[in-house]
Amino acid sequence: MDIYVQTSSVVSKNAAVSSDQPAATQIGIDILKRGGNAADAAVATMVAVSVLEPMSCRPGGDCHCIFYRKKDKKVMAINGSGRTGKDATLEKVREARIMNMMAKESCKHGLWVSVPGAMASMVKIIEEFGSGKLTLKDILGPAIHLAEGGVPIPFKTANRWNVFQHNFRHSKNANDLLIDGKAPKPGGIIYAPKLAKILRDVADSGPGAFYMGVTAQNIVAAVQEAGGVLTEEDMKEHLLNPPNPVPDEALSIDFNGVTIWEMRPNTIGIVALLIFNILKGYDIRVLTGATSPF
Repeated sequence: MDIYVQTSSVVSKNAAVSSDQPAATQIGIDILKRGGNAADAAVATMVAVSVLEPMSCRPGGDCHCIFYRKKDKKVMAINGSGRTGKDATLEKVREARIMNMMAKESCKHGLWVSVPGAMASMVKIIEEFGSGKLTLKDILGPAIHLAEGGVPIPFKTANRWNVFQHNFRHSKNANDLLIDGKAPKPGGIIYAPKLAKILRDVADSGPGAFYMGVTAQNIVAAVQEAGGVLTEEDMKEHLLNPPNPVPDEALSIDFNGVTIWEMRPNTIGIVALLIFNILKGYDIRVLTGATSPF
């Protein structure tokens, strides 16, 4: 293979941050330089990615974390899943004929939408695992600056934005994700003032600013307009009575001398552990011709 077309691995003496967006990665690195730890940097990076790549990372979804806690040498997990609305029933799903979530005519139905757990999870990650040296404002601030000041969209992301725009074109808020009515082209500057306002409110007042008040009302209204049953009480309940223990010890198995960690259900991490347990019954090196079990 021509050595000039190979990609070098990133090698670091102290630490590294990885994301699909260079601007977001740089924010994570800057957080580390300011004295933050991996948890602080991860949250700052994730929030920045939500500005640059909303089709794959956003406060309106869920957020999961596995973290090695050095002080007691435990691997802990935070499950940021949100509950389905309390008024959602199987009968309502059947009546809406949305049994296949991948079907074009049903994938945007509001009954698919659960309480967004990401914001509470990100704050909890900082509280439980953060360095304690940086405030919530310090950690969310760089992403707020991106959202308010505008940020250029890279080539690959612009292409994905164009491909996925059919998912929000029907929304009355579609222009929040467009430039002059069109998906951003490579290098196009995207602004997200509404997202910046939400992040600033959370930075100032905590996650209650997201799960109670105007933001919660707007989320509920949008979901109900799409046929869903999410309520303001559902949003509030997520904060006051979280659906998952926080944090909890991760699950693990030993596979050929290597410990593999995953989150507990309701995530699908346990599926990976089951697969590795099954593979223990086979000689992987013989099956693959490899000299290593991996």
